[in-house]
Amino acid sequence: MTCCHRLTPVNYQNPKLDLEFSCPAKTDILNKPSLPGKARPFQFTAPIYKTSLPAAEFKRASVTVIWGRNSLLEFDQAGLLFIRPHANLADPNSTNEGDAETHPRFVKIGAEVFMGRMFYAVTGSNRTAPDWSLWPVPEAFKRTSTLTIEMVRHGALLAAFLLEEHGNHVKKTLIRTIPWCFEDIKGGDPDIWVGVYAARPDLDGIGDGAPLKVQFKGLEIETTEGVIKCPLCAI
Repeated sequence: MTCCHRLTPVNYQNPKLDLEFSCPAKTDILNKPSLPGKARPFQFTAPIYKTSLPAAEFKRASVTVIWGRNSLLEFDQAGLLFIRPHANLADPNSTNEGDAETHPRFVKIGAEVFMGRMFYAVTGSNRTAPDWSLWPVPEAFKRTSTLTIEMVRHGALLAAFLLEEHGNHVKKTLIRTIPWCFEDIKGGDPDIWVGVYAARPDLDGIGDGAPLKVQFKGLEIETTEGVIKCPLCAI
């Protein structure tokens, strides 16, 4: 087992070195917006904690998302993140977001607010307009404000699961597969990124700049070399 010293922040400074985000407004990871005129294309401004590794080494990742009690805005989101950087932009960030050619491929798996309600959400972009799907959250979310998610590699595709604890039993439900994530991997390609992120697009500017507060616990990233765990995740 290795620990979270392999996790590095992107677009974020956190002196406490834990996985509690105070996510600024007007942040997102986005290629071509689904709402032209409200969101600009090729965004890479969301705060991230990630590890980089060769694609062949990745097996699975899971985390529990804990939502803050501040009011939630439309499209607030947080969860697991998968990034395939472009060969000409191995380290995208908020000051070098990429363009139509170099913006990274990405998958976001987590929780998202839509029409005032919380959902599990999976958003993927193979340098195309985002492919977005929603799944209802369990009733327990109203009590706990927590959701647990997992992504697993199966050959060339990435599978997204929701995890629910029922006593000593964990129910795992497949909610989405993304087919392109590990296709056409070449030896000279940049390492993939795996980690967690949060975003507050606030497209209508109604949050008065207030940040989204979100925490993560139990982050695990399993590779062929072992399991990366984060002992500093929120408990």
